Amino acid sequence: MSVHEEAVRRWARPEARPLGERFPVLHGVADQPVEIVGRVSGEGLPARVRTMLSKGRVGTCGDLAETSVEELGDLRQVGTAAVNELLELLEIFQTRLEWEVSRSDTTTGDTSDPAVAELFAELRARANPLTPVQQELGILLRWAAFSGHENTVGGAVDAVTVQDDLPDDVRAAWSVLRRFELPVEQETAADVLARWLGSLEPRERDIVAHRIIWGDRTLDEIGQDHGVTRERIRQLERDLRRSLEVLLAEDEWRPVRWAAHRLASSVGAWARLADVAALDPWQETDRLVVSLAGLEVDDDEEVVHGPGFRLPGMDDLPYLPPEGEVLDHQAARTSLTESGVLDLHVDHALRAVGLKQIEGTWVRWSRSYVDQSVAILAVVGEPMAVEELTERTGSASVRSMRQRLYEDGRVQRVTRSEVGLRSWGLPEYTSVAELMLKVVADRGGSVPVAELVAHLEQVYEVRPGTVHAYTAAPAFVVQEGTIRARDRSEPYEVDADPAGVAGLRVLDEEKFSYDVHVDHEVLRGSGRPAPEALAGLLGLQPGRSLHFSARDADRTTTGSVVVGWSRTSHMGPYFGSIRAQALHDGAEDGDVLRLTFDPVSMVVRHERVGSNGR
Repeated sequence: MSVHEEAVRRWARPEARPLGERFPVLHGVADQPVEIVGRVSGEGLPARVRTMLSKGRVGTCGDLAETSVEELGDLRQVGTAAVNELLELLEIFQTRLEWEVSRSDTTTGDTSDPAVAELFAELRARANPLTPVQQELGILLRWAAFSGHENTVGGAVDAVTVQDDLPDDVRAAWSVLRRFELPVEQETAADVLARWLGSLEPRERDIVAHRIIWGDRTLDEIGQDHGVTRERIRQLERDLRRSLEVLLAEDEWRPVRWAAHRLASSVGAWARLADVAALDPWQETDRLVVSLAGLEVDDDEEVVHGPGFRLPGMDDLPYLPPEGEVLDHQAARTSLTESGVLDLHVDHALRAVGLKQIEGTWVRWSRSYVDQSVAILAVVGEPMAVEELTERTGSASVRSMRQRLYEDGRVQRVTRSEVGLRSWGLPEYTSVAELMLKVVADRGGSVPVAELVAHLEQVYEVRPGTVHAYTAAPAFVVQEGTIRARDRSEPYEVDADPAGVAGLRVLDEEKFSYDVHVDHEVLRGSGRPAPEALAGLLGLQPGRSLHFSARDADRTTTGSVVVGWSRTSHMGPYFGSIRAQALHDGAEDGDVLRLTFDPVSMVVRHERVGSNGR
């Protein structure tokens, strides 16, 4: 028989119900010896009633409250006369106690039994816990009437709280009342639920534990344990849930009902377990309260939420333009609270979604270091060094971060070492030479070198020495302390004399060789400076590049080698990567790789010639 069916059976058959349900006054005097029932009636307990209670091991009124008529009738050699006599006495007992408690007169009435008189007095005091402070309460009520407030408890409270200057006796009465502790005896929700769980049969206990409380087993698994079908387990679970609904409405379950209400009110649609002080998620009774409150616990995420509720994804939240990395906090808060998340849990919800708070502002915190840097810049509102952004995002490489930031359309370089957001509209730092060309153009085509140096240092933090070095780039002409841009049609005189250039040899009128010292940078694929004389021999002018087909000593093609020369570089010509050729020839750090150029066929041959160039 299910729990629900048992509850219905007991309600339909009064003899199966505990006497405490029929005579609730027994609970109020649970500690009193059972003989008090007879003494209150004035007749005492008849012998056969006393014998019956002795056989049933009923010693107190509390024992009697837990005993049913059916259980007493099943005792050996106990007839219905004894049971009926007891019921008559209990009727008298309950009526007398209720009448005595309701009396306004505090005398002992018509009893001469000291124990009964003491019981009456105790019950009257318990029924009216304000008896010790009736005088003070009377003062407050009279003061309320005198002050023009309602003659109610609320009026009395208003009368003493809205006015600071109170008469001494009123102030003293209010002080006593504020300190007075009301005797409240009530079971906790855990007590009620633990008692109910303990009353279940093993099969029902398993169903409650694994289907309602923890939800960690299937119907089939429980059914196999108890030798029944999954459908039977489903029926029993349904009956148990229905029984819980019935019990939750009863007065005895008021603590459970209140606990469920308090939990639902403090959680809303979502909350971290750590923020719900009244909930221990590992206690069975607390988890049952969670279920009764219509909530679910996610142990992995350590949160409690409404059934099926999910927080929005990070990309589903509203962000402020133009970068879209700073959260529109007011709109997001409104959206979350409208979905049921309480205001006090909103910030924790945002953190759970994946957002991060920077200087009090919530930002999208994606896996991309560039996106994180954009978010940081948007909050800080001023240019920052790439090194600082690398540190704040946890990126491992400043070099990689710098390259990725420069490539992102939302970011621009604003000084030699700092970046900012393009939406700020700041002057963009490209390269030193490009900045120099821009300033020269803005100043009408020429500008004193000293003035150019001062301007770039102040606006872009470019070092003076760097500016002076770039004045030697082919893109510029310096005359008498003034710098201008070289016109592309204006020739640049290239020094093609190989004399004194280490490693450069003229083999004949059409072939030249140059020895490149192999080091770590060459082996990792970096470019190398090339002598200006080599560029002159190859006929290479600034702003151009030559691409040679690379072949080894056996004439096997190994890729290509580029020799170029930037107009805006003060470093002269350069080789592109020769890593493939060095590795092909087995060159190591410290070796020399000889490159032999044939500008007619545009072929360069390469070979490792040792560490001494021989």
